[in-house]
Amino acid sequence: MPVGVALAQNPPAAAPTQAAAPTASPAVAQPGAPGQPGAAADPNAPAKKIRKFWIGGKFRELKKGEVRPYTPPSILPEPEFLPSAVRVFEVAKPEEGDPQVLARPYYGAPMVGTVVPGTRIAVRGEIIAKSTRWCHSKRWLAVQPFGWMCSDHGKPTNEPATTDPIYKIVPGERVPYRYIMVSAQEMPMWASLEAFKNNEEPERKLAKGDSVAIEKNFKHEGETYLQSVEGKILPAKGTYQMSATSQWHGVMIDEKTHLPFGWVLSEQLKVQAAPDQPAVISTLTRRTRVDILEEQTVKGKRWLRVRPSAEPAHPFPLTTAPLPPPAVPASPVATAAPTSPAAPTPKPVAPVAAQAPASPSATGQAQAAPAAPIPEPTMWVPAYAVNEVRQIAKPAEIGVNSQWFDADLAEQVLVAYENDKPVYATLVSSGKNNATPLGIYPVWARVAAITMKSQPYDDKPYFVNMVPWSTFFQAHNAIHGAYWHDRFGYVKSHGCINVAPLDARFVFELLKPGLPPGWTSVRPTDVTQWPMLYVHDSGRRPAFHQDRPIGPPDREDESERFEETNRLRAEQGLPPLPPPGTKPPVGAPGTLPAAPGTLPAAPTPAAPPTLPAAAPTR
Repeated sequence: MPVGVALAQNPPAAAPTQAAAPTASPAVAQPGAPGQPGAAADPNAPAKKIRKFWIGGKFRELKKGEVRPYTPPSILPEPEFLPSAVRVFEVAKPEEGDPQVLARPYYGAPMVGTVVPGTRIAVRGEIIAKSTRWCHSKRWLAVQPFGWMCSDHGKPTNEPATTDPIYKIVPGERVPYRYIMVSAQEMPMWASLEAFKNNEEPERKLAKGDSVAIEKNFKHEGETYLQSVEGKILPAKGTYQMSATSQWHGVMIDEKTHLPFGWVLSEQLKVQAAPDQPAVISTLTRRTRVDILEEQTVKGKRWLRVRPSAEPAHPFPLTTAPLPPPAVPASPVATAAPTSPAAPTPKPVAPVAAQAPASPSATGQAQAAPAAPIPEPTMWVPAYAVNEVRQIAKPAEIGVNSQWFDADLAEQVLVAYENDKPVYATLVSSGKNNATPLGIYPVWARVAAITMKSQPYDDKPYFVNMVPWSTFFQAHNAIHGAYWHDRFGYVKSHGCINVAPLDARFVFELLKPGLPPGWTSVRPTDVTQWPMLYVHDSGRRPAFHQDRPIGPPDREDESERFEETNRLRAEQGLPPLPPPGTKPPVGAPGTLPAAPGTLPAAPTPAAPPTLPAAAPTR
């Protein structure tokens, strides 16, 4: 799960609150002294704060099984702006984080996106604010296609607005970066080349299985080092370049697509003529797509009658980036030997279809006999060996949103819908150690690339750099590209919904509004207005339950999880974890939370030659 995406929820009718960095949580009192399992709670520990929420017209505590309600931020109406002499605005790099686009022209307005420094954005107009807070000149620019930026945070330019995407796909690959994985037990990583050359303390210690997006390598005092796309420095020794990423992708669904269908999960699936006839008549290989024609339950075991699916009428719109053409070596000019004239190419002849015997019609004229129907093959397979895709009715909680997704954790599939019509389906990997939360969740942010690392309360630290095409749907959980494995169809993630890179990009680009050129993230002011994700488990009863609240991470929720983790550690005789925001010892792999309240996003990358896919356990 990513750090640096937390935003507190606003109370009803509250003044607009700042959408930037919340303060770090204070130290948490422990239930007992470290090393004394079950010790009595500290009598001087502060009492647990009782939280109340605006529900049903009054403030009250949550009942058992209830989740925290969502309240959209209170913001002022969009102001009328005047024409601006600035036609195009070039965004400067701030001291920290990425440049932010705000929903309204005042300090504390919600953020609606981030951009790459140097991006040139077309300007719609401007307004002069009353306050100098966060904008000394008081001059705010309304930028395209939406949002506001202070004119102090960049400069006018005569250059045209940016139109290129923020990154390019690596040739021969499906992702925008070349990645390495750490094979050493631990490894230092410095914040910058300057910090490295000045022998400063490393920013963090990477652990075995962590991965980093690499821009280039260089030599220093005879040793090879790597520089990441974010400018971090780490040794090359103890790492390996990850192999090619998964080539898997889902299928487009139209009116000709047979539903239900599924993908074979097993590497080699044995096929029977009937559920009660165990003799193997054939085999199907992994990810063969099959139409599901019938199902039976025999002695408590579900069986499916299937046939191989036809090719989709509409091909998947994304492909691997082409490799550059090979260089043609220069050769001396030679006189070509005379050749005989080429024979004319014969025109292709259309094959003649076989004619069925004619039968006389009622009028006495010959009439073609109808073609005999092709019998469907009788192939039975156990249901557990197929990831099934079944159309479902649109849940009432989706509301008027026409664009929504169904994630079935029992089948490990994701289906995109347009109102009641399925339009696309693919395989996923949901949470293994940390279960993906059930519920209906609106998308609350989309980030082009983000570093995902463990939270202070996670049992096992991890660091996965520049995860592409992340669509956040609940707090830290997202649908995102997984460049480190090809186990789609099986549970594997740390709670997110992993999809193959091509699928992650497709989902990311399918959603509206699109990511404007030069922007690295986009988010709504009211999450309930964005596309919804219905997460359920068709293998459970009940199959659906609202496990978590909607929207971005909540500071109090994170603090409570941290307190609970330290309580359990105390019971096990383990020392407490340091409070969030505390830098861990350099010798210990762990997490360094990024500045909360921001969405870390992709810098402008080079397009290096190869990219990865291996499998850290997440």
